[in-house]
Amino acid sequence: MAHPRRVKAPALVTAALAAAFFGISRTSGSGWATVLVACLLGGLLAGSLLPAVHLQRCAIEIKTPTDATVSLAMTVQVDGKHGILAEIPELSTGLFHATSGALTTYPARRGVAKGLTLRLRSSWPLGMIEWARVQPVRLSQPLEIGPLPIEIDPSETTPHSSAGDQNLRGVRPYRPGDSIRTLHWPATAKTGHMMVRETDGTTVAPIIIVVDLVGPEAAVEPTASRAAGLAIAAIARGVPVIMATAEVEGPRTAAVTSPLEVSRRLARAVVGPVSPDMVSPR
Repeated sequence: MAHPRRVKAPALVTAALAAAFFGISRTSGSGWATVLVACLLGGLLAGSLLPAVHLQRCAIEIKTPTDATVSLAMTVQVDGKHGILAEIPELSTGLFHATSGALTTYPARRGVAKGLTLRLRSSWPLGMIEWARVQPVRLSQPLEIGPLPIEIDPSETTPHSSAGDQNLRGVRPYRPGDSIRTLHWPATAKTGHMMVRETDGTTVAPIIIVVDLVGPEAAVEPTASRAAGLAIAAIARGVPVIMATAEVEGPRTAAVTSPLEVSRRLARAVVGPVSPDMVSPR
């Protein structure tokens, strides 16, 4: 339901003029002054009520992407009307003209939004009294806002590799540049020459990132950003990543394989018990 928010200067000026001409008509009996008073009062009435009608009858539609990142630009599609100012607190838009078109905003908070709150204002068409109302908007798909990843030193995600005889394809003479860790000591002892292993590949141990979001918001959000940076850096280096978080449905421990999946997992992360001891197939 729309409600009056504030009286603007044009309304005060119009009311003052109406009062002045009313005084003139009372003292002089002038017909023209009476006509002016009626016109001014009619304009004041129209300027006071039309914004409420305009605001109550409009319905602003909002379309968002399914994924976003805190502090990074996100484009929102608005289907609105002329003469209305709007604000979306969840997306930190500030006031904008809710005409149809694209709106660029920068989300300030991590989380999952299934709906948005539109705070609408209008003083159209005469700018006399501003009315306001709140319009909830249900999104067709949840908007998942992940944390802004922080830059991570690559050494923090260095893979731990192990190559054993179970991967052994054969042995060959040592060549300059071969790692000393690849030496095959039994073959070296048998031939009297340095021999190294040739393997089918190496096994890279995964890293487990436990995201425990306990504490004040000033500490929680940097924790989420650091977890995002660690996971994305590890994935870029080919290191398997398992992430343990708490979600609304409960603890979840599962592998993440892309930056988008990392962002979505951390968007859903909430304060709660974290159980990194079981890998979920989800």
